[in-house]
Amino acid sequence: MVRTVKNKFTGGMVISKKLKELGISTTFALAGASHTYLLDALDNDGFKVILSRHETATIGAADGYSRISRMPGVALIVSDQGIPNAITGILTSYEACTPVIILSVRKKTSSMETQTLLDHDKLELVKPITKWARTIPSIDRIAEYIETGCRIAFSGRPGPVLIQIPQEFLSDDAGGSQKSEIKKIHDIPKPSISSEVLDKSINLITTAKRPLIICGTGAYLSQSSEILCKLSSEYSIPVFGNAMGRGLVPEDDKLGWSWALAQSSASLADLVIFVGARLTQRIGYGLPPKFNKDAKFIQIDIHPEEIGRNRQVDLAINSDASYALNAIYKILVEKKCSIAVYNNWVSNSLKDKLDFIETLGNSKEVIHPYQIARNLMKIFPDDAIYIGDGADIQNWMHAYLKIGRKNTFIDHYPLGSMGIGTPLAIGAAAAEAEFSRKNKRMPRKIIHVTGDGAFGFYSSEFNGASLANLDITTIISNDGAWGTEKHGQRVAISKQINTEFGDVNYSLIGKAFGCLSAQISDPNMINSYLIKSIKHNGPAIIDIITDSDAGLLRKKDSRVQTVQFSDFELSRILLDKD
Repeated sequence: MVRTVKNKFTGGMVISKKLKELGISTTFALAGASHTYLLDALDNDGFKVILSRHETATIGAADGYSRISRMPGVALIVSDQGIPNAITGILTSYEACTPVIILSVRKKTSSMETQTLLDHDKLELVKPITKWARTIPSIDRIAEYIETGCRIAFSGRPGPVLIQIPQEFLSDDAGGSQKSEIKKIHDIPKPSISSEVLDKSINLITTAKRPLIICGTGAYLSQSSEILCKLSSEYSIPVFGNAMGRGLVPEDDKLGWSWALAQSSASLADLVIFVGARLTQRIGYGLPPKFNKDAKFIQIDIHPEEIGRNRQVDLAINSDASYALNAIYKILVEKKCSIAVYNNWVSNSLKDKLDFIETLGNSKEVIHPYQIARNLMKIFPDDAIYIGDGADIQNWMHAYLKIGRKNTFIDHYPLGSMGIGTPLAIGAAAAEAEFSRKNKRMPRKIIHVTGDGAFGFYSSEFNGASLANLDITTIISNDGAWGTEKHGQRVAISKQINTEFGDVNYSLIGKAFGCLSAQISDPNMINSYLIKSIKHNGPAIIDIITDSDAGLLRKKDSRVQTVQFSDFELSRILLDKD
């Protein structure tokens, strides 16, 4: 006998109405039989539900959606088999500080303790990598748990929450509407800053001759673009963007640079101000030789655990990034402070690298990864959203790509999980489609650049992208190998082992899912296919055969090096210390 929900206000309806109240209208789901009644409620309330083929990709798409929309990304999965599959996606959003709401449906309470495989407590798996993981204890508390989850996801250092729902709650009568108390999910109190700390920061800044700011995702989440631009332009302080901090100050070769490119100048700075940027591998852990051993360090972070990690800092400011920077700027203006900086020190330090980069990748016979970056910069509009994935290709892209606007850059770091760029791009495209429609504007282009190895992880997600007609241009750098590992092995042991894929035509995968697809090897054809993808309404996959030996130079010449083997060695040393 089929159970109906006629004349009932079910738990599934409570969830749908609550998400609607919070301003959410798009979800990502790997459909399980257990959440049929939730999907029904979402569909009846006009939600866009985007198909996924793997749980990590489901979380990844919700992650990408949230990064672009600044709204919670909502992912629907099953608990029993789904949570273990979702762990990489959950950890990615946790490390990236993305407020993702994971609704995981558990089997019926009456079926508990019947099958060992399914009865394992999956919440224990994800508690270390979520801000909050709970099972709703009774049907009348559904709205409370959804609201609490959203509040926790956005508070302090943002991150994912997982709310587990017993299956029967979705179809059972919830007894009418449930009360709501949270009005604004972003309205979170910010830690204050003492006058003593502010005075010390002003002293450090005004006595520096080569100060620099490194901003990360925390600066993006706190909406610090305007204040960073003021500090940079009015006081000639260069800003290096990392992660989603890229583009907060336009990378215009004057005061705004990508961290990957600007590493060559960091060792000259006498004051480094970290703004919502963690001292991780990509930033050299804040340690020599990438930084001057005598430099002073100011670290601004909303999360106290991140301050002073891997190195001592001279001034710790535990606060929201925008709040702290505005407080510092206010005092600089009030006291009419000046900063005696050497205006051209960054540009001079980068000149050798920039000149060298311009000499690379101009072959008319084989496609160098730099040619992809050059052509993208010429063809795509400056408000296009760039999604980076892969290893070798991103190291090339970061050395050339310029991000000119805020909220236009995403990559697979800080976790660095290969392949996650595909679902991130899907989520970003879904956000753009939704909010451009609401705001009656043209959607921004989504440019997803990945390697052939990374593409292989979640290529099936283009099934959902095609069904939803999401506007994504995916460019694959196809060098036929795990390039970073292959060239690292060639340098270390003079051969390569278990790194090559052979000749694979990835465009056929795109065609199978209904995407505009092509494989090209002629450098002269790059532009025409990029233009064709811009005009195409829907997902496009361009599989570009690139120089299989290009990455070897990056291992040998410091002018094109970004992440090196020595960085990983340092990572191991630090982990051993812990």
